[in-house]
Amino acid sequence: MTTAREAVLIDEELFRALLPRIRDLAQLKAVLYVAYVAARDSAPAVPMTALLAPDILRDIAGPGSPEPAEERLKAGLDRAVADGTLLRLVRRKAGRADVVFMLGTEENETSVKLLMRGDDAAAASLDVEDESEVTVFRPNIFGLYEHAIGPLTPLMAERLRDAERSYPRLWIARALDEAVHYNRRNWRYIEAILARWEETGGPDGISE
Repeated sequence: MTTAREAVLIDEELFRALLPRIRDLAQLKAVLYVAYVAARDSAPAVPMTALLAPDILRDIAGPGSPEPAEERLKAGLDRAVADGTLLRLVRRKAGRADVVFMLGTEENETSVKLLMRGDDAAAASLDVEDESEVTVFRPNIFGLYEHAIGPLTPLMAERLRDAERSYPRLWIARALDEAVHYNRRNWRYIEAILARWEETGGPDGISE
């Protein structure tokens, strides 16, 4: 007789917007485990300590991996943070600090923005205690470009600075994703996407 297993729901945005960015197996496993733990615990912020559980480390490293399991996990997490599929926060209070990861969804991005503005509801949802100091690590737009498209030239760096002055950072990240998805890795294509979104109100038809 089989035992009934509880289903874990995962946000659609993970598959629609985040997974297409991933090109590394360890990163894919790390992101899926963050999604799984967040859904299982009904909490968007997943502590690093939860990801260091022996069964998770074993699954991420894979059988016979020459790389230590913890190093493989951390490498996957670093890649995920570098391309925005995960957000990394450090919560500090009374001399102690802990690292948490969140899926890089628009909902979570909004929660982090509200948290940094002192919103109590956002702090509660992210399990941030009173008088805690929170640091958000996010790669700059140059890192996103190099990860998605290729080496950064001085001319391209200047174009990215101009784009940052004209468009929200999330739009640029999403446009880079589309360029990779359609194998159109050139700035003219990315710029055309951003111009179209400016007319239509953003990637999802809503201005940010």
